[in-house]
Amino acid sequence: MTPRSNCVWCGDHYQGVKLCPRCQTGIYSIEEANWQINYCCRTG
Repeated sequence: MTPRSNCVWCGDHYQGVKLCPRCQTGIYSIEEANWQINYCCRTG
């Protein structure tokens, strides 16, 4: 299974190596499998 990532800098979603094709960096990217764990919270 190839990991999917989301670049939080430009908002692009991409698959494969953690390197955003638009920004040419992976430092602002997070794997989609971890996105909900890191960026969702309970509000109630």
